[in-house]
Amino acid sequence: MPSPPGKPRWADAVALAAALILALGAALPAWAHTLPGEEHADPEIFLGWRAWLHLTIQWGHLTAFAFWLGATQGAWLLGVGRLDGLLLAAWPLLLVLLLTGSYNMEYSAGIAPTPSLLNLAEVSRAPFGVTYSVALAAKLGVYGLALLYTLVVSVLHLRGRIAATRLRRAYLAGASGLGLALVVLTAVVLLLHEAADLYPTALHPFGGRLGPEPPASVGVPGGQVASEGFAILLQGPALAAIGLRGLHLLGFGLWLGLMALGLNVSQLPLGRLVAWAWAALGIQLLSGAGQLVTWVPFAVLPLPSNLEALRHFRFGVTYTHLFTAKLAVAGAILLATAGLTLLARRTALAPDRPSGRLPRALFALNLALGLLLAYLVVMLLLVHEGVDHAL
Repeated sequence: MPSPPGKPRWADAVALAAALILALGAALPAWAHTLPGEEHADPEIFLGWRAWLHLTIQWGHLTAFAFWLGATQGAWLLGVGRLDGLLLAAWPLLLVLLLTGSYNMEYSAGIAPTPSLLNLAEVSRAPFGVTYSVALAAKLGVYGLALLYTLVVSVLHLRGRIAATRLRRAYLAGASGLGLALVVLTAVVLLLHEAADLYPTALHPFGGRLGPEPPASVGVPGGQVASEGFAILLQGPALAAIGLRGLHLLGFGLWLGLMALGLNVSQLPLGRLVAWAWAALGIQLLSGAGQLVTWVPFAVLPLPSNLEALRHFRFGVTYTHLFTAKLAVAGAILLATAGLTLLARRTALAPDRPSGRLPRALFALNLALGLLLAYLVVMLLLVHEGVDHAL
């Protein structure tokens, strides 16, 4: 329904904002080249088409998993979405995960030899090589189960011998469980990747940070340090880091999936969707605050107020700019979700009042912000890895 004469076209304005956000994301390479080249800040990390191709593949891997996880769990929580649509959305996302994951195995693994259970003699020479390979194999195994489970449900649905509603419930329950397992294993693999990058420096929650004092090393007597092997996964700081990373990924995936459902499903409970969206954002905020202690590689927070202290560390300036940009986009997401909350309240108070295209425009704005945030995250991860190699 068009807006009344003289009234602002809110839907058009929000849709334009979403388009501008996507344009801003496309301009990230140009922005990265303007990052100041102070001492130890290395802007060359973002030069060349290969670097941006690598970042885009990483971004595709992150967003494909987030969409699959969030849409599956969101559809289960809200009771929306037909099985046909869910399966049609799942297959492209799972195939993107397969392609980008294959690239990661070859060009972005945490150890120099290709991690494989068939090559343990070689990977055992790398720090955390066996532990990393086993964790990665477990993750690949669960991913294979997700593919097989989706294939079985697709075949049963095409044969039509089981009611679609019953099959839908089974698919969503099983896929959600496998998704949660992948979240945990992804967090484990990321921790071990970081441990291999940092070795012999200790993990960040064990004191391996850049700061006034030298970073702790693995095996320092009397210190709170990590030991190589599977035992690291049972230590308190490592468990906290795994839990916080897993929760952060879960919250982001659920929020992004809910926004995708809101954009593509015509009839859905807007109030319940907004409530779950805020729950997902709350998980991200709390786990993000915790990761300031367990994940940030500097002894001081990478904020503009600390830029002078961070200027003396390798990648300190670049890391701070990216981290600040990530926080700014996260703030914009909170505002956009607040807009959805106001709309849901208005709809609840006046259900007969048409909303027009405004809900879809707000969902599109949130999605655009989420995609931009994901790209900033993979940029930050690349710089983070550079800091780890410098420690």
